[in-house]
Amino acid sequence: MSVVLYHWPISPPSRTVLAVSKAIWIDVTVKHVELYKKEQFIDECLNIGGHVIPTYLVSRYGKDDSLCPKDLKMRALVDQRLYFNATVLFPRIKNTTISVLH
Repeated sequence: MSVVLYHWPISPPSRTVLAVSKAIWIDVTVKHVELYKKEQFIDECLNIGGHVIPTYLVSRYGKDDSLCPKDLKMRALVDQRLYFNATVLFPRIKNTTISVLH
């Protein structure tokens, strides 16, 4: 089984997907996109949003619950940290570095 990842090398969410796919031992076919060309908006790239892909992959393909706990308290802690990253940390880092990266 192979999952297709539309990847921009300097994208933290994209690199996270690569790291998670290695952690759960799934094959990933990487297709590079150029964000400044808006290639991420082509139809085949819009299946699942960037920050939720790791959770989806672990829930679907993970062999155990070590990365995505079934215990509700532990899962809430994982989700809290993922949401903080997606809604607070990542936007701030992106806003401060995007001009340097282009």
